[in-house]
Amino acid sequence: MGTPCCVDRIIEYILINYRWVFVCFFLLPASLLYEIYNYGRNWIIVKINSAPKLHNRKVNNVQRQVSKD
Repeated sequence: MGTPCCVDRIIEYILINYRWVFVCFFLLPASLLYEIYNYGRNWIIVKINSAPKLHNRKVNNVQRQVSKD
């Protein structure tokens, strides 16, 4: 039971006093990977949902909805 307590104290000490290590070696790369994922995801969504060939279909759908009312 004594070991986890010591490990917790060491981790706490490192995160408090050497916060920059955690930021530089974990948070910044994680943030970069998230940005790359998000950019790729948004690019795919834009290409799939707003292709010019779908424009006429979308216009027809809106016209049909307006004519119902």
